[in-house]
Amino acid sequence: MNKQNCRIWGDRESRRHGEADASITSDWCGFWSGGIIGPFFFENEQGAAVTVNSERYRAMLNEFLLPKFEEENTDDIWFQQDGAPCHTANATIDLLRTVFENRIISRNADVNSHRLAAAI
Repeated sequence: MNKQNCRIWGDRESRRHGEADASITSDWCGFWSGGIIGPFFFENEQGAAVTVNSERYRAMLNEFLLPKFEEENTDDIWFQQDGAPCHTANATIDLLRTVFENRIISRNADVNSHRLAAAI
């Protein structure tokens, strides 16, 4: 199983660079049965793309994603993410558990995405 088995490329120009953006490392978007959440762009104060690290990822969760989930009835929703180090840091998984409890599909979570992929 490829860790990057699904990529969605748009046909519109990037809003940051004015040209087709070949990198998705600084963008985040979520999909669920209630619709699409995002996109969220990891940028500095000047609007330039920045590398996603654990601290920035948790800030996005706290300031952007988790408030969206509070607006919706998401008591039984599962959260799935890839195995990027910023996603699977202990502090990140601990934060996600405060909302999703044991409904997290990710490396270092109760449902390990690597073991799940191997079983399929």
